[in-house]
Amino acid sequence: MKNIYKICLILTLLPLTYPLCAEEWNGFLGPKRNGQAFPSIEAFVKEPQLIWSAPVGDGFSGPVVFAETVFLHHRIQNTEEITSFSLKSGKVNWKKSFPTTYKDDFSRGDGPRSTPAVNKTAIASISPDGILRALNTSNGQLLWEKDLVSEFESSKIFFGFGSSPLIIDDKLIVMAGGKNAGCVCIDIKTGTLIWKSGSFKGSYASPVVSKFANEDSVFLFHRDGLSILKLIDGSNIGMFPWRARFDASVNAATPLIQGDEIFLTASYGTGAAWLKFSLGKFEKTWANDTSLSCHFGTPIISNGYLYGFHGRQEAGAEFRCVNLKTGEVLWSKDGTGSGNLIKFNSHYLVLAEDGTLFLNKFNSTKWETIFSQKILNNACRAQPAFADKFLLARDGTKLICLQIAP
Repeated sequence: MKNIYKICLILTLLPLTYPLCAEEWNGFLGPKRNGQAFPSIEAFVKEPQLIWSAPVGDGFSGPVVFAETVFLHHRIQNTEEITSFSLKSGKVNWKKSFPTTYKDDFSRGDGPRSTPAVNKTAIASISPDGILRALNTSNGQLLWEKDLVSEFESSKIFFGFGSSPLIIDDKLIVMAGGKNAGCVCIDIKTGTLIWKSGSFKGSYASPVVSKFANEDSVFLFHRDGLSILKLIDGSNIGMFPWRARFDASVNAATPLIQGDEIFLTASYGTGAAWLKFSLGKFEKTWANDTSLSCHFGTPIISNGYLYGFHGRQEAGAEFRCVNLKTGEVLWSKDGTGSGNLIKFNSHYLVLAEDGTLFLNKFNSTKWETIFSQKILNNACRAQPAFADKFLLARDGTKLICLQIAP
């Protein structure tokens, strides 16, 4: 408990920290939007222990955790549902349903793609047809809703709205991808529009907020590239074009920020770029389509290395370690397919799309597996969550809670 208290105290002193405590996983990619968690875990069970499971509906929306509560956005027949579960028991606290008629144009499933964001006031979700809702965190009561399509002339792009919202204090940041606004900032309590940016088309990457160029800034890897906006008013700081040259493509991996440097990655012949922003201009340290071109899973930066899935999902991706400064591929592991990962301390949880979970330790020379176990079925593409000693993960039919430490 002393270690957890120290971590929580440190996090409250840092600018733009998202959770109140290291135990939260309050949105897509966790408390700092980079796939990293902060528990003090060094010992592990011999294999993951199933604590509970629950049947769930269609979708690629990942679970989130706040105040020992798990939230999931999913579709059951002709309704979208937000369900609140107890983290340690799986008991349903409440559920709230809304009718839906969404139909995917490419038969890739009709459930939500966007992962919600949650704080003590509200849980915010985006439907695949662009309905933005905020529900009371405690009881599921609808606080407000907006139709992004009608209000901002937003477009669902190929597979419906998939960018995940982000809560910073009482501000809700949403990639609207509309003719009237590329990004919007909304008061999470009231639904009042605080600001809207200039127009740009949306993507499946999710907004990130970080201190940058002496400004609290919003990073959006949208349809045409990276835009950086001031958090205070949405005004533009800079834009870097980065996208495929053909229309049937998307940007999906969320940008990673380190100081005044930014990592972008996409598939469809686009590739990766390690950028430096100085005096209002972007400079490429390196850029290519051979180092780490991620289709949907966001990689992780650690100790000067990139770890992530390279290649198109349908063509069979592989897992790689890349030198961040140079783009050199240091090693690759075939046969993993695509997937998602979470880092904590010196360990990594890798959830492959076939439902195999790996607990690994990585370095610049090898992939080292501590244990691996088949925990879910195929088409396991939702980003998992990690809180305390529990991993929350889902496929198309069930949500599970696994304990990985004593």
